[in-house]
Amino acid sequence: MEQQSFSFAGSQDNAVIVPAHSSLIDVSCELVLEQYAQQLPDLSDITILLSDSNAVNQSKIILLQKAADRGYPALLGPQITSLHAWLNDQVDIDPGIVNNHSRELFLVDALQKHEHIYGHGSPWVLAESLMELFDELTQWHVELPVSVDDFISKLSDAYGSTDEISKALGREALLVHTLWYALHQQLSALNLIDQQGAHLLKLGQSIKTLPEHQQLIYCGVNPVTPAEAQWAQQLAQRNQLKIITHDWSVRHSEKGTTDYIQCLNLIFDYQRSHLKHRARECRKQFPLSPVASVIQVYAASDAEDEALAVDVQVRRWLLQGKSQIGIVTENRKLARRIRALLERANVIVEDNAGWPLSTTSAATVLERWLEAIEDDFHYLPLLDCLKSPFFMEHNEDYLKQVYSLEQHIIVDENVASGITRYLTHIDYRKHKLQNNIDTSIYDQLKTLLQDIAHAAEPLLPLLDGRHYDAPQFLDALLESLSRLHIAQAYSNDAAGQQLLNEIEQLKVAARLAPTQLTWATFRNWLGLTLERFNFKPPNQHSPVQLLTLSSTEYYSFDAIIIAGAELGFLPHGARQSPFFNDAVRSALGTPTQEDKQRLNFFLFRRLLTSIPPEQSDQAILITRRARENDEEIIASPWLAELQSFHQLAWGTDLSTTDLSSMINDDAVRIKRDSAALPLPANIMPSVTTAQALLPRTISASAYQQLVDCPYRFYAAYCLRLAPPDTVKEALEKSDYGQRIHKCLEAFHGNVSGLPGPFKEKITPQNRQQAIALLERITETVFSQDIEDNFMHRGWLKRWLPLIPKYIDWQMEQEKIAAPAATEVTIQSASLDQHVNIRGIIDRVDESQDELRIIDYKTGQIPSTDDVLSGEAVQLPFYLMLLLQQPKHQLADRISHATLAFTAQYVDLGNGSKVATKLVLDHDDLRPLAQQHHQRLIETMQQIRQGDALPAWGDDQSCKYCPMDGLCRKQCWETSQ
Repeated sequence: MEQQSFSFAGSQDNAVIVPAHSSLIDVSCELVLEQYAQQLPDLSDITILLSDSNAVNQSKIILLQKAADRGYPALLGPQITSLHAWLNDQVDIDPGIVNNHSRELFLVDALQKHEHIYGHGSPWVLAESLMELFDELTQWHVELPVSVDDFISKLSDAYGSTDEISKALGREALLVHTLWYALHQQLSALNLIDQQGAHLLKLGQSIKTLPEHQQLIYCGVNPVTPAEAQWAQQLAQRNQLKIITHDWSVRHSEKGTTDYIQCLNLIFDYQRSHLKHRARECRKQFPLSPVASVIQVYAASDAEDEALAVDVQVRRWLLQGKSQIGIVTENRKLARRIRALLERANVIVEDNAGWPLSTTSAATVLERWLEAIEDDFHYLPLLDCLKSPFFMEHNEDYLKQVYSLEQHIIVDENVASGITRYLTHIDYRKHKLQNNIDTSIYDQLKTLLQDIAHAAEPLLPLLDGRHYDAPQFLDALLESLSRLHIAQAYSNDAAGQQLLNEIEQLKVAARLAPTQLTWATFRNWLGLTLERFNFKPPNQHSPVQLLTLSSTEYYSFDAIIIAGAELGFLPHGARQSPFFNDAVRSALGTPTQEDKQRLNFFLFRRLLTSIPPEQSDQAILITRRARENDEEIIASPWLAELQSFHQLAWGTDLSTTDLSSMINDDAVRIKRDSAALPLPANIMPSVTTAQALLPRTISASAYQQLVDCPYRFYAAYCLRLAPPDTVKEALEKSDYGQRIHKCLEAFHGNVSGLPGPFKEKITPQNRQQAIALLERITETVFSQDIEDNFMHRGWLKRWLPLIPKYIDWQMEQEKIAAPAATEVTIQSASLDQHVNIRGIIDRVDESQDELRIIDYKTGQIPSTDDVLSGEAVQLPFYLMLLLQQPKHQLADRISHATLAFTAQYVDLGNGSKVATKLVLDHDDLRPLAQQHHQRLIETMQQIRQGDALPAWGDDQSCKYCPMDGLCRKQCWETSQ
């Protein structure tokens, strides 16, 4: 379908064809000021109509500037508005107008009642496609036959279908026909009309009601519907309408055009001859390329490279004095990255396209709040909400409360969700610390969480999966937002205001089209709404404009970048309708996909000629990605045509290499800090440390790290670095080990809040009682974990079969020695005058002449060679603790000179048995402890004297090291 053109019976002056490089707005303003100069400054009888409301403010500014140049600092009129807005102001129609939200609900309701027609698809997605189709049918005056059989017959002729596909065709036709008439009958019964139908009525009414003294100037290049063409024709015949538009013929007139335009005519004149013939013809006519002086093409290595190229080129043009720079792209991800790079360079960008309302910070906090309610106030969405500037009233006390919740309750207490659980642990922590610190912060934190629970109350009953009237969801949502003060914060934010307005529009729709929803369908409806509408930030009045191709019609530039010139973005890959192919659409009389892409090509073609010839030197840059993630990216067919033609005609494809070198030039790229960042070390790190940084107390794990990797010891215990604390929602193997230790401590000792201990010596007669007690202790220890995550039951199931085996092992162990103490904690045993040592021994057993150190292992157990060679330090270190600390529950026994010491590991990690591993007798253990004692003293002394702490790079030690980001082993390994 060709673009609708105007043929006026009146004066030829009714149409003004504007050159491509001229601004429609500039020409319109000049025409008004010249043609109505005698009426200045009173232009109240003039109305300028635009096809795009986004250009209204810009038009007003330009008109006032041009009027001021003529000596009129102020004007009375003209009215500048969009055609739709003008019709709404001028004409009242009798039927009420239903908004798209209501129409969507009507269609969803109808689809749900006719589920047998459309199958198992989403009624919301289908309703959106149906609305688009129905709008086109209305705009282009397409009346569906009353009989569905006649409609099917009409479609069959267009499809050229055979009997084999007639059944599927009948289903498609039945769906469209049924929903079309169901919707219109429902609207008619309510004396309502949709927006497109209202637009047609208002066009007809405006012809009758327009005063004779009123003059309209229609400024735009979008194609018009038949109704708009008829409206324009009648007003033009009455000399009350003037059309200002560009020349949208694909081939511009040869007369008066430049060599560059004539060359473009040949490049894109597909019907003239094949590409090679046109290229040869062009080369004969123009030995030197007229295109190469205007257009450059940059094929980026990836998306970031493309964004950097655009950033650099814009800044180059600004330095050259260009003041009207357009960046045109359909790739919104690329557009946002370009905007971020330019704003980092303090270049303000006017984003005329905007971005989906769903991606704004206002919509994000709404989404996270609903997720928090759905997920029982899981800490991730809850903290995102609490830290949002829209959430409650931020002040210093509030921020302290949020910090306390995150660090003290969520992280320290490892609570991942649940308002009740948060409150319980707040009370627990307050009780635990009440004698040590001011605990008033916890009272404030309880109030905060109670306020959050209060705000969630309106929504919580609606999550039960049942159907409720749609207004109930919206009323509850607004009430919840009000209780959180989010609604008040939205009123001070442009995106927030638009979001509230959309919710109010949904409320209007829900009351007009009564529909029952579940929570899931409500969330889907709300999400689709926020995704459908774009948020456009307030005007920045910047020399750099960021636009989509369809919004370029009113702009003229002195430099243009067409970015993202790839298949799918140029031309823009419009969403394909599930209804009717192009043959059917052509038969029905609605625009085809080819028609829509033809308009896009007109806009693209205009951009290439929209810069005045005197300013066109290297003024157009077209960018695209050549590859992304090792996959080739296909160029836009229009760009491919341009480059192929130029390659055939002049031997080059217009590619530029300047940008590639500039992007990688440090002097060109914007950096927040002028100081160069340090490069990663390419040698094995080795450092010395100040004495003040050395730890005063060393634990068994610290000593083990010193032996394994001195550099890790330096990072962890001198610099006090540690990976950030995280909430563990699933038990890890180390957590499992801690639970088993707790169970055995309660079984052999006395742990508050847990059953136990088992006070008798285990015998075959009481064996079952011992097993039952340890099982009861285990169930208690794991109960909270299972409540948090049912998957934790797997760890419980792993331990329960081992309990009888452990009891049997313990029965044999008691023939040698009996438990004397569990969890023997030694905080400050003196190593020398500079260093103390500390640790917790799992258990110590005793007999008449022996103390036996026992360490439980649910993980890997060191080999005998590693222990005897001094590589594994734990067991000898525990004996050092016992010998160096005179004050603990075993001190009296240790004082006996004849007492022997032994140590052993107990393997609890094997799923089939519990066994003693690696027993060190007195003759091995005592000398080892003395050697470790001396080695640790000497090592710490050497460190104090300035000896280096190197990174060993041992694979086993580095395997799970949390300091790998600091030592950067991969860097110095590859350089060796």
